[in-house]
Amino acid sequence: MNVLLIDDDSDDADLVRRELERYGIEVEWAAGFDSGVESFESRRFDAVLVDHFLGARTGLEFLRLVGARNPSVPVILITGFESQEVDDAALEAGAAGFVLKDDARGDLLSRTIRYAVRASQSQGSSPRQDPRPKPGGKDLTLQVALSRGMTIRDAARAAGMSERTAYRRMNDPVFQDQLAHLESELRQRMVDRTVEDILRSE
Repeated sequence: MNVLLIDDDSDDADLVRRELERYGIEVEWAAGFDSGVESFESRRFDAVLVDHFLGARTGLEFLRLVGARNPSVPVILITGFESQEVDDAALEAGAAGFVLKDDARGDLLSRTIRYAVRASQSQGSSPRQDPRPKPGGKDLTLQVALSRGMTIRDAARAAGMSERTAYRRMNDPVFQDQLAHLESELRQRMVDRTVEDILRSE
């Protein structure tokens, strides 16, 4: 899996890249908005991670541009602070995920990316076989965080939402269905990986 990372902070970009490479995700770094657009248009990526602030431009502008040119590639917005306004704008622009920089650890971020890619692929290839609405924005990050055993408080923080909002989302039937589906996929992948490791060792 290859991901385009757009971030004008080289230290942050290096940290994210090293974290993701530990999980087998190839990362190409673009140091700004224009270079990010150039990279996006010159190569096929499975997903894009874009920082909210990119100098005079923003990740939201990139989201709108990508949505118009190639909406099939999921874009995950990374931001350094919580903002309902930014979250709403990101969802409206078509963001597949929303992750706070302080919580952009490899396990959470890699699962968010993989699930966003899988959801995008299944939606494009067989939309009639799975009527379940696909999660996006903070819901996706919250579901991934919960699926890996994080507490509601930590999961809510990782998704950039209040605990009250997280509890409210968890009581939504569609959210519960999406979470159960994600947990099932993760469990199946763990089983497949275990069997693969056993066969390899024999």
